Amino acid sequence: MSDSQRSPLPDLNWLATCHNAIAMDSYPFHPGNDGYLLFLGRMSPDKGAHHAAALARETGLPMILAGKMHDVEERQHFAANVEPLLGGNIEYVGEVSHDEKVRLLQHARATVFPIQWPEPFGLVMVESMACGTPVVATRQGAVPEVIEQGRSGIIVDSPAELAEAVQQAITSSVSRPSVWWTTTSPPISACSNAGYGRTTSQAPAATSTIPASRTGVTSAFSTPNRP
Repeated sequence: MSDSQRSPLPDLNWLATCHNAIAMDSYPFHPGNDGYLLFLGRMSPDKGAHHAAALARETGLPMILAGKMHDVEERQHFAANVEPLLGGNIEYVGEVSHDEKVRLLQHARATVFPIQWPEPFGLVMVESMACGTPVVATRQGAVPEVIEQGRSGIIVDSPAELAEAVQQAITSSVSRPSVWWTTTSPPISACSNAGYGRTTSQAPAATSTIPASRTGVTSAFSTPNRP
């Protein structure tokens, strides 16, 4: 799913990197926001919900946390490290439906992705960007392949830098149209007919047998002007 995912086995005869794709008309661009930060992911230590909540405490910005909490480890981590930070400007809304997830992404001021492990891709980043919402993320796994620094979001080296990065993302030139347009450019290009990022240009033989219904969805909604 990413060049990062290849790194443990660099000597294999890799054919291509097939970045994850999304159906862009399932994540419509939204030009505004309701002022809150969003964390979307499992309540496990490696997803970093505790860092997102701590960031909201530090900045005073509203934060919505959404995601599943089924496993014992997730429940224990939530109780010990996330729940004590809730209240006031920080709210956990639990696991959400697809429609609820899209609404949260569309109306967020920024999506926080403070992962603590080498995530093979991180689909929530592209889902957020498709809605026009910038992403602030830690430099782990495929994050540098997905986020264009300063254009679709901000990448930091440690959770300690998240607060400054969020302020930069919401006050700088990281505009929502600019964020959306990055999803149309390699390596993401999730809204193109290709749909699998660089796959069609790098390995046409490998994708020639993929049915059209599996290779992405051409957007049917109005798109922002190129910034």
